[in-house]
Amino acid sequence: MSVLILLPLIFNCLIWTKHEGMVYSLIILFILIFFSHLKLNIKIYLIFTTLFLISFKILIYKIFGLDANFNSVVFEEISLISIFENIFSYKFLIFFKYFFYFGFLKNFFFISGLISFIIYLQIRKFDQKVLYIFLFYMMTFGFLLAAHTSMSESLDLEYMLKVNMKRLIFAISPFFILLITETINIVKKPKF
Repeated sequence: MSVLILLPLIFNCLIWTKHEGMVYSLIILFILIFFSHLKLNIKIYLIFTTLFLISFKILIYKIFGLDANFNSVVFEEISLISIFENIFSYKFLIFFKYFFYFGFLKNFFFISGLISFIIYLQIRKFDQKVLYIFLFYMMTFGFLLAAHTSMSESLDLEYMLKVNMKRLIFAISPFFILLITETINIVKKPKF
């Protein structure tokens, strides 16, 4: 019963916070629909509630004359073809250069999270809780990669990544914190 109230409230907060919140709420919804053991009627309720909240936000933005689109100054064209073309371009290498530099060389959570993930898989294998965490992380990372590699050619991607990468690393660090916590809990648990 609390899922029926809590998840729409979480989606509502995500949707109204920033434009990216709509993507994050759809990622969570996707994971819940295809990988959870929720009943079908709850899944249908969550789909319609999320679509209603997104539609309501767009309607409110249109009524008050606000821009409901993603930043049109940063993104010239957003389509699946352009996203895949940009992901498999030189922008991909620039993104990973800064991701590696700020993630692995300047962030303790990445290294300890990666080590914890390996230890966790050695002890427990891939259970459902880690599957949810991993899927959310991979889909979020894919969204961030697509968003940054789809930036307009007129913008300096290197400068944008130098400025934004710490924030992006901070945004995905809960994944590593959860893995570290889960690994510590498993290691501490006595085996019978």
